[in-house]
Amino acid sequence: MKLRNYSIIILLLFICLHSTSELYSQANRWKRMRYEVFAGIGATNFLGELGGSDKVGSNFLSDLEISMTRPALTVGGRYWIKSRLIFLTSFTYGTLWGNDSRTNEIYRNERDLHFRSSIWEWQNRIELTLLAAKRTSRYNLKRVRGRKNGNKFSIDVYAGISTFYFNPKQKVDGRWYTLKTIGTEGQNFSETRKPYSRLQVGIPVGLEVKYLLNRKWSVGIDIGPRFTFTDYLDDVSTTYADVDKIIEYNKNIKASPEVIRKICAAILSDENSTNDSHAATYQQRGNALNNDIYMFFLITMNYKLRTARNGLPKLR
Repeated sequence: MKLRNYSIIILLLFICLHSTSELYSQANRWKRMRYEVFAGIGATNFLGELGGSDKVGSNFLSDLEISMTRPALTVGGRYWIKSRLIFLTSFTYGTLWGNDSRTNEIYRNERDLHFRSSIWEWQNRIELTLLAAKRTSRYNLKRVRGRKNGNKFSIDVYAGISTFYFNPKQKVDGRWYTLKTIGTEGQNFSETRKPYSRLQVGIPVGLEVKYLLNRKWSVGIDIGPRFTFTDYLDDVSTTYADVDKIIEYNKNIKASPEVIRKICAAILSDENSTNDSHAATYQQRGNALNNDIYMFFLITMNYKLRTARNGLPKLR
């Protein structure tokens, strides 16, 4: 009788240990694939002084000019710190455009400035998983109990820091001119206006939704603005400067005084305009109270890598 009781106790202990081991294995399954690489394409746009909607400019999505959207490319990788906490690093390239001729707001339209700028971004961020995808059974066998239809969607929110390079240019008479070197608002000679740096820091925040295709592959949609600490993504921020001084400072560049006047919007493109003083020295040119924002909309293909025993990604 005692032997029977001992056998039952041992059996129960074995079942408990097995169940605990199984639960531990399931809880730590994510550690088997802690790495992920991805690549994607998408679009970029920005909120700044140039272009925008048919009203006074603002830093809200209602001021976004959809026609100025341009392509973007991205590559990067992820590392799972915890099952719902992820570190991401990525490199993204895009092009920003803005054009006052696309808005019917009278002051911006008569200012008639435009720009384009490549933007190169290195981003590092932390992602928090709000909804985790639950892996389905490897084989879809009929009449087999198990998780055949798990949740294939995951939702993550993120925040981080980015370093980016930009270089605004304007086209005059068929040629693109780099605006920073010209100093369109007097940065090159005014004591109160220092030249801006084209290497800046931003704060990326956003949302990503991924759909699990299988154990290793997934497709994602990433939407996120970048809040910057500069108002010169489009080279416009404060007021008009003395164009004669700008011309004097740039006498050695291959640009005629007429070209520089056009670049600085010191002459009106609309000969019928009655607003003859809008380009006068110290008249408002931009809004220095709000920094510029750029944003990405990306579609990515993601591939998970197995974790080797040494903790590094297993490439084979």
